Amino acid sequence: RLDGPRTAGADPAQILLAASAADVDTVFAIFADPEFIQSKYAAIGSNQAQIETNDASSDGHHLVVRRVVQMNVPGFAKKVLKSENTIVQTERWGAADADGGRSGTWEADAVGVPSTTGGNLRLEPTSAGCIHHVIGEVKVNIPLIGGKIADFAGGQALDQIRAAELHCVESHHQRHNQQ
Repeated sequence: RLDGPRTAGADPAQILLAASAADVDTVFAIFADPEFIQSKYAAIGSNQAQIETNDASSDGHHLVVRRVVQMNVPGFAKKVLKSENTIVQTERWGAADADGGRSGTWEADAVGVPSTTGGNLRLEPTSAGCIHHVIGEVKVNIPLIGGKIADFAGGQALDQIRAAELHCVESHHQRHNQQ
């Protein structure tokens, strides 16, 4: 279940991902697992995902993935967006906080598109496991149609975040059931 509004342009969109039965350390370890990373991007249609950086330690995690995404681009955006775009996604997580949670940032650069996409991440511990928060915004720097493209791209990003979170939950359940 995803809660929270999604808006595009200058207004941040908060996406609250439902509580996971896994604790913060387990989810954090899953996020750094190369097999999970590849399967997550394959699950959301990015079959050409290449992990460029995957450095995890007790101090945090730095992940850079280059991937190709397919989009059904609306007519008004076809001069700016291609149906196939290369995205370079970067996540930087910090060390565990005093409460055991983790915070970080993310950005997704669509190569050749005058836009910025990114925001903040949080794994929040709960008595039942943890909650994964993603806060982000999409800005497109094109006069007249930039806001419409940001709305479209924001919707695409939200769909991918939903699919990626569903994959994360399913992956955890599969691992848990195998133990």
